[in-house]
Amino acid sequence: MSDRTEGNKAMAASRTTGLLAAAIALALAAGLGATVPAHSSSTTKKDPKDDVFLGSLGGGIDLAAVQLATLNRKKRIRVTFGLHSPVQQGSLEKPGGMSVQFIKNTRVWRVVEVVREDGGLRGEVCSHSRGPEVTDPYDCSALPVTRVDARTYRAVVELDQVRKGAKVLRWTARTMDLTSGSPVSDSMTAENREPFRWRL
Repeated sequence: MSDRTEGNKAMAASRTTGLLAAAIALALAAGLGATVPAHSSSTTKKDPKDDVFLGSLGGGIDLAAVQLATLNRKKRIRVTFGLHSPVQQGSLEKPGGMSVQFIKNTRVWRVVEVVREDGGLRGEVCSHSRGPEVTDPYDCSALPVTRVDARTYRAVVELDQVRKGAKVLRWTARTMDLTSGSPVSDSMTAENREPFRWRL
């Protein structure tokens, strides 16, 4: 077989791989709502498949990406969770679910959560202590939440409910599934487990 034939086959394979990757990226972007309104800013962080930490066998909510986008001239934040696979029955039941943790100050996280409770999908934002001791959440407010499709969920929170007047937000994301009897979690952070930085 000639070098030219081998070269043509390699080019065709490379082109096919490129088209497939582009198709996957477009599907993910569409689900996350990559187009944001004018006067807005957004950030999207992707997460590998099958990196869920298994505290026990089975279960888990595997994050594919999290997108944050400002709305209404940066007065609100749309939080979009994209998953690698549909959520299994019971996986979102509180105290499990999906969340983004925003740093309010040295002592407090403001946490946006999407959970199931009493048979319905629910969004809320609460304060959590950043200290080593586990404490109950407080200062909670309900949030509008939408199940876009089997792998995409959205919640909307006022910027003032997260950090009033913020120009830069630091954040992390995680999921928690307790259906297997012990915690199964997936976490997203920047390098060295530091929070991401998002300039609004």
